[in-house]
Amino acid sequence: MVMYRIQNRQGYTLIETLVVLSIVVLLGIFTIQVPKYVREEVETELFVQTIKQQLYLAQQYALISGQEVTCTINQQSVFSTVPHAKPISVPEHIHVNAVNYRFAAFSGHAIQFQNAILKDKHYMYIVHVQFGKGVFWIEKIKI
Repeated sequence: MVMYRIQNRQGYTLIETLVVLSIVVLLGIFTIQVPKYVREEVETELFVQTIKQQLYLAQQYALISGQEVTCTINQQSVFSTVPHAKPISVPEHIHVNAVNYRFAAFSGHAIQFQNAILKDKHYMYIVHVQFGKGVFWIEKIKI
């Protein structure tokens, strides 16, 4: 009986597999870090959107519930007197002047307010509220 040896070497060896695996692990260890300014810019935009949402929530709650609602923005947090609304902390790189917004019961009109000013390294955001209407918008100004 004659035995033939198969000479087909098309597969990977164990060493080749381990080399590829070690390269993949090394690439996974050295992940690309997002630059700090990009993270801060995105964080600022999200924070500004959160302020708009908090003001809108406070206004709608005053309109629907018939209770006067206060929304406070200070250097530490943004919070309102809406039940179950959680305070939102201000990112460290943003400077905020402390302001209170008060929305009237049943109408949602702003009856006490100042313009809130938020500043980061590149932009200044001003929260404008139209007196008696409860309409608000945020203006973005490049510094």
